Amino acid sequence: MFRLRPLALWITAFAAGILCAVFTEGVAQIALFAVIGVLCVLCFAVRRFPYRATVLPLALALVLGMGYLEIRGYLAQNEASQCYGCKGDITGDVTETDSYGFTVSVLTVSDNLLPKGAKVRVYYDFEKDIRPGDRVYCSLEFSDPGAEGYSYGAYVSAGGDVFRVDSGKGSNPLINFRNKVNGLIQKRFSDQTVDVAKAMLTGERGNLDPILYSAYRSSGIAHILVISGFHMSLILMSAYFMLYSTKLGKRCAGIVCIILTLVYGTFVGFTPSVSRAAVMCIAVFAGGSFNYKNDSFTSLFAALGILLLLNPYSLFSVGLQLSFLCSLGIITLSPAIGEAVAKIKKRTLRFAVKQLSSLLISAVAALFSFPVVCYSFGAFSVISPVTNLFAIPVSSIGTVLGYLSFIIPPVSYLADLFFRLLNKIAVFFASFEFATVSTKIAGMRIALLVAAASVIVIGSVKLKHRLRTFGICTACLALCVGASVLLNVYTDNTRLTVNSVYGKGCYQLTASNGGECVFADLGGAYVITNRIFETGNTKIDVYIMFECDSYGLGNLCNMLSAVSLDKIYINEKNIDPEIYERVVTLANRWNIETEVFEENITVPAGKAYVTAGDVNMVEYGYDTYLPYGKNGTEYLDGRK
Repeated sequence: MFRLRPLALWITAFAAGILCAVFTEGVAQIALFAVIGVLCVLCFAVRRFPYRATVLPLALALVLGMGYLEIRGYLAQNEASQCYGCKGDITGDVTETDSYGFTVSVLTVSDNLLPKGAKVRVYYDFEKDIRPGDRVYCSLEFSDPGAEGYSYGAYVSAGGDVFRVDSGKGSNPLINFRNKVNGLIQKRFSDQTVDVAKAMLTGERGNLDPILYSAYRSSGIAHILVISGFHMSLILMSAYFMLYSTKLGKRCAGIVCIILTLVYGTFVGFTPSVSRAAVMCIAVFAGGSFNYKNDSFTSLFAALGILLLLNPYSLFSVGLQLSFLCSLGIITLSPAIGEAVAKIKKRTLRFAVKQLSSLLISAVAALFSFPVVCYSFGAFSVISPVTNLFAIPVSSIGTVLGYLSFIIPPVSYLADLFFRLLNKIAVFFASFEFATVSTKIAGMRIALLVAAASVIVIGSVKLKHRLRTFGICTACLALCVGASVLLNVYTDNTRLTVNSVYGKGCYQLTASNGGECVFADLGGAYVITNRIFETGNTKIDVYIMFECDSYGLGNLCNMLSAVSLDKIYINEKNIDPEIYERVVTLANRWNIETEVFEENITVPAGKAYVTAGDVNMVEYGYDTYLPYGKNGTEYLDGRK
C-alpha cells in the first residue's frame, strides 16, 4: 500500500507520534524517546544498515509528531489552565453547534479568566434553541477538555447554565448568508424534509427530528446527513463537467473548481471531514489543470497531514476518523473492483455488475470503518451496504436538485420528492429486527480485532489478490458478528443484564431479559445513551420518564436519536405542562404510546420486574437489584 509513496508513510508515522504522545506519559514517554533516539543513532552509525533510508525518516517523523503535540498541548495549557476548576459568567458568540453542545468565541468573561476570542466548548442539554450566530450569556464551570475536546479547536470545556440567548446578534456575513439560505429551504421544502434538506445542503443539523435521525443511524446512512467528501465531490464534479463542456477548457475549469472548493468549504464550515475532502478535490483539479498524475492515496494522506499541522488533536475527531478510513477503503479496493468489472465481456452482465459494485463499495467502507464504529459508538448497522445501494443514488439526485432550487425555485418540488423518498428508505430499513447490533456484546472484541487486521492485510496484498482477500475478511467478520449476536440472544434468555449509572448528575437504570429492555431515567441533567448498548440492546420497549421537565425532554431526545422505543411512561408528580405537550406531540408523530403514572410503577422486562419511583429496584427470581450508588453492568441469574 505504501510502496513508492513515502509522503503517506511519513504522515502515518507523524500521526503515530501524536498517538504516542497522548497515550504515554512520564517514564514511558522518556523510554520511547530513548528507543527512537538509539534507532536514529544506529541508522547514522551503521552505513550498511539495509533499511536506513526508510527507518531514519520514519523515526524522525515519529519524534516530530510527539514533539509537535507536546508543544501544542503546553501552549494551550499555558493559555487556559488557570481557569480549570473555576466558575465564571461568560458572554460569547456561538460559532458551531452539534448534538453534544456548542463552541463559543468569548467576548467577555468574569475575573478575566480567558482572553477575548478564546474558544470554549460548552456541553449543554439544549433547553433553549441555540444556533451559530447567536449570542449567549452563560454561567459555567471550566475544565480541561482533554484530547477529544481539543479536537474541536477549543482548549477549555465547560458545563453549566445558559440564562439568555440573543438570536442572530453574534452573526457574521457568512452566518447571515447561511441563515438566508436556510430561510429559503424553510419556505420551499415540506415539514417532513426541511430539516434533512438543511443538513444535506448547508450542514445545519440542529433541528433534526431525533427519531428520524435514529432511523438514518440504524439503517446505516447517517453519513448522508453530514456534509463530507460525498457531497463535495458530487457538487464540484458536476460543476467541473458543466464548465468543461463550455469553451473554458480543462485548465480554466479546474481553476474555477478549486476556487469553488474553497467557497463551498467556507460556506458549510471547514469541519475535519470537509477539510479532508477539500484538499483531495483541490489535488484532483490541480492535477487535471497542470497535467500531472494525481495519486488519490497520497492526496488522502496529504490532507491528513495538513489537518494535523493545523490541529494535531483533530486526529481524535470521530468524524475525521470515519471519513478517512472510508475513503482509504474505497481508494484501496476501487482499482481491483474496476479490473474485475472490465474482465466481464458481456455488456449486459458487465452493466449489471457495475451497478452492483456500489453495494461492494459500501461494504468496503463498512469494513474499514468498523474499528472506529466499534470503539466509539455502541451499535453497528448490519444492513448499511444494502441501504446505501438505494439511498446514495436518491440522495445524490436530491442534493443536486436541492442546490438548483436556489436558482430555479420550481425545482424544489422535485428535490422535496427525493428527500421524502430518502426518509422512507431510512425508516423502512431501520424497521428490520436486526438492522443494528450492539458492539458491546460478548465476542465483538474479536470482531474488532478481525476488522483491524483486515484493513492491514487488504492494504498489504497485491492488487490482483485484493478483492479475494476482501471477500475472505468480510466473511470472517460476518461470522464473528453473527456468532456474537446468537450468543447475546442465548444469554439474554438465561440471565438478567442490569446497567446503572448513579451520581454526578446522571441517574439511570437499564434492565434486559428475554428480548425485552426497560430504561428508567431517574432524573439528572443527562443520560448516557451508550449504556443501553452495554446490555446488548439497540431498542427500548419501555422508557420511564421520572421528570418531565427540560432536562427530561433533552434526555428523551438524546435517547430517541440513538435507539428506537415503543412506549413512554411519565411520572405525574414532575410534569411541566408545556414539556409534556412537546413529548406527546413527538410520540404521536411516530406512533409511540405514552401513559402517565402517579407515584410508582412496576413493568416487566422478560421475567424480571423493574420498579421506578420512590423506590428504584429490579427483581429477578430470588435476586433483587438496588441501583443506589452503583455504576456499571451486573448479571443476575435469579437463583437463591
